[in-house]
Amino acid sequence: MHRDVFDIALKYGKDVFLMINYLGTDPLPKLFAMKGSITAWLNRFSFLPKDIPDRAMQLLSRCWKNIVPKRLMQYRDDYEHHLILKMSDAGISEAESYLQKFFANSTSGNYFTCSADEAKSLPVTLCCCRCSHPLPDSSSG
Repeated sequence: MHRDVFDIALKYGKDVFLMINYLGTDPLPKLFAMKGSITAWLNRFSFLPKDIPDRAMQLLSRCWKNIVPKRLMQYRDDYEHHLILKMSDAGISEAESYLQKFFANSTSGNYFTCSADEAKSLPVTLCCCRCSHPLPDSSSG
């Protein structure tokens, strides 16, 4: 993921993350259907700006503190490209072992494993890897 994509997700995805974090995923289809209906109704009025509900939700989400852990934001600043891996069970130690070896002598990349608090604040992030060079093709041996 490029730094710009990270920034776009942070700016325009925070409202959805907050909904999932506080309400869970079950009400999302109904909430999005309701938002779609409101948007369609408001968009009938040509004097109003388009997509008012989206803009309002994004504006309100700015009232919440930054949801991204500080360490992840620092990596965003340090590296132009990054990869976020979600691992579980034995996969965590397998990924850590591989990444330790891969980045052992690297001056252009690094990785870290998210703490329990970091993983809670971003449920998709259990193991974070950022690098400025591509990972090798796993099929080459």
